[in-house]
Amino acid sequence: MFQEKNRKGSGGVPEGNILMTPMPKPIRWQSSHYLSFVRELPCCVCRRGPAEAHHVRINGNSGTGSKPSDFWTIPLCRAHHAELHLTGAKTFQDKHQIDFYKELFLTIKLWLEA
Repeated sequence: MFQEKNRKGSGGVPEGNILMTPMPKPIRWQSSHYLSFVRELPCCVCRRGPAEAHHVRINGNSGTGSKPSDFWTIPLCRAHHAELHLTGAKTFQDKHQIDFYKELFLTIKLWLEA
């Protein structure tokens, strides 16, 4: 499919070939302080604690083998976190009438105001 041609004496630099540059992995923002803050908040569904920090995945912020940045987290109790992973995001949001975008905004707003 793709052939690499090296010219003698070129120092191993490919010449006249087609190079395929993979999409670079996005830099993931990580903060143990922010995740601790999210875990201190009540569950965004039942308002009970303790909460776990659920990373919200949407188009463009994650992929196979990668996790979204820590700013993409919402607080969910263990039961609701497990339910979300069993049912899927759309079903979960419809059932509990919550909007992940709104919850993300509120969580970040609380962090900025703290």
